[in-house]
Amino acid sequence: MVENLGIKDVIVRGYARHIGILAGENEGIIRNCRTTHCTLSTVWSPDSDPRGTAAGGLAGYNTGHIGDCYADNIDLTSSVSKIVGGFVAHNKGTVIRSYATPIFSPKSPNSRCGRHDRVERRNDREFLFHNQ
Repeated sequence: MVENLGIKDVIVRGYARHIGILAGENEGIIRNCRTTHCTLSTVWSPDSDPRGTAAGGLAGYNTGHIGDCYADNIDLTSSVSKIVGGFVAHNKGTVIRSYATPIFSPKSPNSRCGRHDRVERRNDREFLFHNQ
């Protein structure tokens, strides 16, 4: 479990199947965490498979539980990742009471949340939902 963690003003650069500022892949619990004013940049490598990569401002790929978290002002200069999201790029788990504020992503300029079943926009926040 990752709980009560804040990450601010960092640059994360690397290559992996799934990459995120807080977690590349989450299969457990992330609660009450935030990433603010961070940059995430994925790069090509001989081991990269661009068909299945995911880059997210909080987590790249989620099959676990994320609650009471947010990603704020994230710069996703992803050059390899197929799925890009300001909060979680690819969600197959549970996300509750969490949101993403505006991000910069040249690859997906209109996406803050990546791949989810439902995204609700309220004011300047996007709330993500995955139906199980």
